[in-house]
Amino acid sequence: KIPVVRFLSENKINTAENKNSEEQTNSHPSAVHPTPAAEHGRKICERRQEKLLETAAALAKGMGVSLSGQYRENTLDNPFYGVYYGQAALPMPSETIKYLTSDILDNCIVTNYETGKKTTVYDMEKAYGKDPYQMFLSGSISLMTIENPNAKTDKELIIFRDSFGSSISPLLVEGYAKITLVDIRYIVPDYLGRFVNFEGSDVLFLYSTLVLNNSETIQ
Repeated sequence: KIPVVRFLSENKINTAENKNSEEQTNSHPSAVHPTPAAEHGRKICERRQEKLLETAAALAKGMGVSLSGQYRENTLDNPFYGVYYGQAALPMPSETIKYLTSDILDNCIVTNYETGKKTTVYDMEKAYGKDPYQMFLSGSISLMTIENPNAKTDKELIIFRDSFGSSISPLLVEGYAKITLVDIRYIVPDYLGRFVNFEGSDVLFLYSTLVLNNSETIQ
């Protein structure tokens, strides 16, 4: 059986208002070469987990899965400046990272295949490190799984993703017994068959436009 393969970009699911806004922005000459400050703000906005609930619901619906969307919102008490803060050379204020929890996410088992260790959805040690965004699924890991022992289904999902997928992937956990996350920037595709079983699984390609427009980063 051929697995269900879906090609979707995080940035392609927008409301009509967002689409109109993007068209206006893209028509402006300055949009061709955004400043580091503008890029800094855009990246933070794209990764805000609390803003991704509707996107997660749309992705799940497209795969025939329903989500309750019921979470507890938490605020990290550590300032976040983003990857472009140093390049901006401007006294920009810090941002606040919020993350969503639930009984389902609290009980999930995350396996990091780079280290062989079991961990949790949110890595609180990295939350207070150099890049707090790495608290979401421990950052850019080539291969990892999220097992949901409270799942009401045996469906599995395989996500091919970049670092932007770290904050949205946990929002899809409710609909699956197991999610496998693959970052093919860091793993040779020829080896995937040794670790990933595609039979009967949903497959989602979820990348930011930054990666899609620079596909040489994908092996």
